Amino acid sequence: MTRHTILIVALSAFTLVGCEDKSTPPPAPRPTPAPSTSSTGSDISDAAAKAAADAKAAGEKALEETKAAADKAAADLAKTTEDAKAATTKAVEDAKAAVPAITTTPAATTTSGTAAAPADATAKATSLLEQVMQYIKDNKTDLAESGLKQLDGMKGSLPASLVEKINQAKSLLEAKKAESMFK
Repeated sequence: MTRHTILIVALSAFTLVGCEDKSTPPPAPRPTPAPSTSSTGSDISDAAAKAAADAKAAGEKALEETKAAADKAAADLAKTTEDAKAATTKAVEDAKAAVPAITTTPAATTTSGTAAAPADATAKATSLLEQVMQYIKDNKTDLAESGLKQLDGMKGSLPASLVEKINQAKSLLEAKKAESMFK
């Protein structure tokens, strides 16, 4: 009997295990995911290509704006340079017009009408001033500056008319220097 009981229990167990509940429907098939604009490889590539195109367009626009600003700045600089050159040229012409008056007018008396400066100091200053004027004409600005420094040291013993000529020579030298900057 025990054998029968064991056999019946075993058959019952197999029956229960082998039997499934057929009343439940089979699981639904997995749905295919809808394509996402940001998760697929081709969408990412498209977005990267668009970003690159946008960056390129922005770079080209910035380059054009920079070029336009540089062109405007160059034009402004050219105009300023031309204006400065014209002013310098006028100053040089004015100074050149004063050169004959500086080198040919003798200085015998001071503006107050007192006695003339010692003849040797006036003669030396006049000679040195003529040298300075020649140096200026020859574009030897260093020599001209040196001569003008000597003349500055002598101003106290020179007549006012000669001092005025020395000051005109200084102006001429400065104008010559400015002119050389624009060449």
